[in-house]
Amino acid sequence: MGQHVAQDNAQKDAHAQGDAHNMTPKERRQEIIKILEENPEISTLELSKIFSVSRSTISRDLRKLQHVAQGDAQDNAQKDAHAQNDTQK
Repeated sequence: MGQHVAQDNAQKDAHAQGDAHNMTPKERRQEIIKILEENPEISTLELSKIFSVSRSTISRDLRKLQHVAQGDAQDNAQKDAHAQNDTQK
């Protein structure tokens, strides 16, 4: 049931921003993040239907999001390491 609510909300959000077909990839990825936060088990097929794009497009979006998240995690780890070094001096 929660899955359908997440899909319905995503579809409403996509339409509220203009047609899902007119979303930029960045806008679509932002909406994908919102959907995944509500329903981490959603499939690429379901996402592709919500945004009216191919599963390949969704897979590319997910890889991009994962890459960005990994980069953010590495940046945070480096900042933490620098902060520890600064406090030990």
